[in-house]
Amino acid sequence: MRSFRTVNDNVRLCLRKFVVVVVCLFLVDVVVGGCSRFVFFRQRSGKFYRIQNAMASANQRLLVFGSSHAASHYVPEILEKELGISSYNAGVLGQQILFHKTLESIILERVTPEVIILDVDPSTLYYETEAYDRLAELKPFYFRYPDIIGPVLDHRSSLERLFLRSKMYQYNSTVVHVVRYAISPQPDWNGYRPAYAVMDVPTVEQERHEIAARHTYAADRKLDPVMVDALERFAADATRKNVRIFYFVSPGALPYDLERNASYLKIKAIADQSNTPFFNFRNHPEFVRHYAWFEDSGHLNDVGARRYSKLVADTIRDRLAASTRQAPRI
Repeated sequence: MRSFRTVNDNVRLCLRKFVVVVVCLFLVDVVVGGCSRFVFFRQRSGKFYRIQNAMASANQRLLVFGSSHAASHYVPEILEKELGISSYNAGVLGQQILFHKTLESIILERVTPEVIILDVDPSTLYYETEAYDRLAELKPFYFRYPDIIGPVLDHRSSLERLFLRSKMYQYNSTVVHVVRYAISPQPDWNGYRPAYAVMDVPTVEQERHEIAARHTYAADRKLDPVMVDALERFAADATRKNVRIFYFVSPGALPYDLERNASYLKIKAIADQSNTPFFNFRNHPEFVRHYAWFEDSGHLNDVGARRYSKLVADTIRDRLAASTRQAPRI
C-alpha cells in the first residue's frame, strides 16, 4: 500500500511540476512576446518599418512592388513629378513574387490605387527554397492579417500556424533588426532605398564568367507552380479592382539572353494572357555597360535609378495616353 501511495504521490508531484513549467512558459511567452510586439510596431526605420507602412498606411495613387530591384530602382519623387500622381515604393529586399502578392492582397483590402508597377525579376518563377525561408518576414504581421498571411506561411511548414500561436515565435528573428535601426536609423523616401556606390568596371573575363553563370543558373532550375499562381493572381486581383497594372524588368549592367530563361518566358506568357502591359528594359542600350549608373551588375545606384524612373514614367504616360486615344466615344 505504501508503495502504491508513493507512486501516486510521485505522479502528482510530476504533474504539478509539469503544470508549473507550462504556466511559466506561457507567462514568459505572453510577457516577452508582448514586449517584442510593442517595440516592433514602434519602429520608425528599417525594412520591417517599410513593410508595415506599406501594409497599414500607404495610400498613394501609384504603388511599386517587387524585390531589391523595385526598392532601389523606382524613385517616387521622379514618378510623382513626371506623372503628377502621388507615389510610394513598397519594394521589399530579398523577396519573390509570393511575398509581393501577399503584400498586394493586404493593401488592396484597405485602399485601391490607380496604378501599380510590379518590377519582375526574370528568375522569380524558379523554385528556390530560400524564397520560402524568407517568408518568415511575414510572421510579425500574422496576428493582424491571419486570413491572408496564414495560407502563405503554410508553404513553409504545415505546423507554421501552430508555432505562430507563440508571440515569441512571431518576433524571434526581429530583435537584432529592431536594435540595429534604433541605433542607426535609415532615412526614408517613400519606401525608396537609394544606393550610392559605383561598381568597378569588370574585365572581359569577369563579364564572360557572370554571363555564363546566369545561363547555367537558369538551365538548372524548374518553374515553381506556387510562384506561377502568385504572379497570375497579382494581375487578376489588381484588374478586378480597376487598377492599371504594369510589369517592368529593370536594366542590368551586363547583357542577358532572356530568351533562354524559362521563368522569363513564362512571365511574358502570363502578361500576354492577362493583357498586362509588359516592358523589358533588362538589356536597354542606355544602361548596358554604363557602369557609372550601377552599384553592382544587377542594381542601379541613385544616379541610374533616377534616369530609369524617368524612363518608366515616360513609358507609363505614353501607354496611358494611347489608351485614352483608343477609348471609344460614348
